[in-house]
Amino acid sequence: MISLGTAVGQPSITNPEWTFSDDFESAIADAFWKDKAYVVRSAQPAAEANHNSKVLLFKFTPGIPDSGNGWSEQRFRIPIEARQLEISYDLYVPANYVHAPRNQKAIVMWSGAYGKTNANIGVSSEQWPTEGGARPSVYLGVDGRNMGHDMLDGRGGLMWVDGQGSWQHMHVYLELAREPEDIGVFEIYRDGVFLTGTMHPYMPTGNDQILYATRGNFIDQGYLMGWANGGYLQYTEFYIDNFVIKASSTVGASNLETQVPTSSSGLQLRVTSRTTIELSWVESTDNVGVIGYMVYRNGAYHHTSQGSRLRDTGLVAGSSYTYQLVAYDAAGNVSGASEELSVTMPGPPALAPVGNHSVQARQSLEITVQASDPNGDQLQYSATGE
Repeated sequence: MISLGTAVGQPSITNPEWTFSDDFESAIADAFWKDKAYVVRSAQPAAEANHNSKVLLFKFTPGIPDSGNGWSEQRFRIPIEARQLEISYDLYVPANYVHAPRNQKAIVMWSGAYGKTNANIGVSSEQWPTEGGARPSVYLGVDGRNMGHDMLDGRGGLMWVDGQGSWQHMHVYLELAREPEDIGVFEIYRDGVFLTGTMHPYMPTGNDQILYATRGNFIDQGYLMGWANGGYLQYTEFYIDNFVIKASSTVGASNLETQVPTSSSGLQLRVTSRTTIELSWVESTDNVGVIGYMVYRNGAYHHTSQGSRLRDTGLVAGSSYTYQLVAYDAAGNVSGASEELSVTMPGPPALAPVGNHSVQARQSLEITVQASDPNGDQLQYSATGE
């Protein structure tokens, strides 16, 4: 749940059910750390020895695993079915870092089979190239539905900076939906700055939300760093140190506010064509501020709007639809549902029968057909020919 610069700061779990930490100085904790690729526990170079003597070192070597990509990742396994997660660690981005030409994974979490189209639920962030470095995405999948990447509208900061050569502190918070009508929260902070998340104020209208996963609404595995599409032109090392993870199997206490917004009211619907409607409503109120509205069509989540109006296109003429919405605030709290409105879209025009007409060969013929559409508007069609 996002802080938006308020006094609560970065979100933190108050009484986690399970915790684990690793400064990488002692033996590998095999119960938590699992498969890895091109990762070692190593003494960091003397020039960067302002942390512990050992770090988790991620090695991206040109040509490995193939000529067009790079790969280095460390997997982990959470011993409980986590529905609330907090992960923090220090990350060193090297001085020779130049952003990969395409996306690179940074942190990935899921349960069930791997992959957004296979997992019960998948929540991750990848770094996408931009001028001066890479900026993070929010990448979600629920019940096998790959929702794709959501990015801030251009006002967000960089996750990694070209030529950085310094440490940064990463803080990740994940809270899954408590029930089918709820939504979850995913946030990433860099050095205390809210960098991106499902409810970031600069996230564009229509971004996807963490819905309740009916296949299995929990997280139990993940990995750090990962595949770099396009790879790096030169050998590039990242370090991770002072890793801490906290988890709970239920969404428990945290330092986050819990007051829900008021339910939206005054829902109105206007048909503008046989395939388009416009919805409008009175804005909800909240103690920390309403971020947006989730619109449900025929009982299923359909779209997110940051304003009090939505234009829905591509509907089927003659079909019936119901609409309802809920508001959510800057802390991820969800209001009660609004009233439900129903509409039946206009069908095709009703034409009066033409009947049968016979004419002599090469004699001119003119036909005029009167008709009306479902709204009662009069229509006229004419045709001439020989």
